[in-house]
Amino acid sequence: MKPFKPTIVLTYIPAVVSYALLRARMVQNTPVLPKLGLHLLNDAALDDYAAFILSQIIINGASFPALTPDETTLANALDNYHSKLVASKTGSKQAISAKNDTRVTLEGILIYMANSCSEIADGNVTLFKLSGFEVRNKPTPSGTLPAPANFELTLGPVEGTLCAKFKPVKNSRFYDIYFGLWNTDPETWTDHIRTTSTRGCLISDLPSNTRYSARCRAVGTKGPGEWSAVSTVKTY
Repeated sequence: MKPFKPTIVLTYIPAVVSYALLRARMVQNTPVLPKLGLHLLNDAALDDYAAFILSQIIINGASFPALTPDETTLANALDNYHSKLVASKTGSKQAISAKNDTRVTLEGILIYMANSCSEIADGNVTLFKLSGFEVRNKPTPSGTLPAPANFELTLGPVEGTLCAKFKPVKNSRFYDIYFGLWNTDPETWTDHIRTTSTRGCLISDLPSNTRYSARCRAVGTKGPGEWSAVSTVKTY
């Protein structure tokens, strides 16, 4: 059976049901999961957010051919929402109700567009981010420590040394830093150091004028956590 594809651009009826169905479709079918949280935005913030997404889609439209809904649909929905938002400031119950209806419509279009951008990107996170939408972080397996954030290699104080620093991970006991030549597979690296410090951890006895890469993971009571991003720098 073909997956259900709501025609929200034409009908948006009923609005709440369309919103829920679009959200379910997005989570189920997209290789890159968009991070939205539209319900957390106040009315003015949603207005600004939709305007930002529209600007990115206009700028990078060539990267998203056959986008559904298209930029014109988003622009029309945004204009309609903005006008109803301004009118609602009078405090009229009818104006507020009209604003709320157009908000649901705008949210539905943004969700559907995020899903469409993700399908076009086909797992390419860099391409997907050109749409302006953010990427939802991958869930960390239960009991596994997250990757150390902001891992960075810098030049050490003397020749043939590098300095590694990163943000501490809660509930970690120590950290493993594995390193190797920059053009080799990280899975093959065997050189490593173990440290409890997250600042200025020194890697020494390296050949000068050589480019090295490294990555780090926290280790807790349940074993090693996720790997950090790889950082690369050239020794002197």
